Amino acid sequence: VSLQDELIVEQIQVGPMENFAYLVGSKSTREVAVIDPAWDIDALLNLIDERDYILSGALVTHYHPDHCGGSFGQNT
Repeated sequence: VSLQDELIVEQIQVGPMENFAYLVGSKSTREVAVIDPAWDIDALLNLIDERDYILSGALVTHYHPDHCGGSFGQNT
C-alpha cells in the first residue's frame, strides 16, 4: 500500500480567527490524531465521529490559544 493510499490528511478551518486544525491518520485503522485542536473541540470530535475515525491522540504545535485553546480542560 502506498503512503498516498494509506494516509488521511484533512485540514479543518476553525474559530473566528480562521485557523486550521488537522486530522492525520491511517485509512486502514481509521485512527487519527488531531493537530492544533483550537476553538470548538466538540465540533472537531463530532467531525471525527461523522467520518467514523478513532481519535488516538492530539498534537499542539505551539502554545497560543488559537492553536491549542480547544484542548484546555479536555482530559477524556
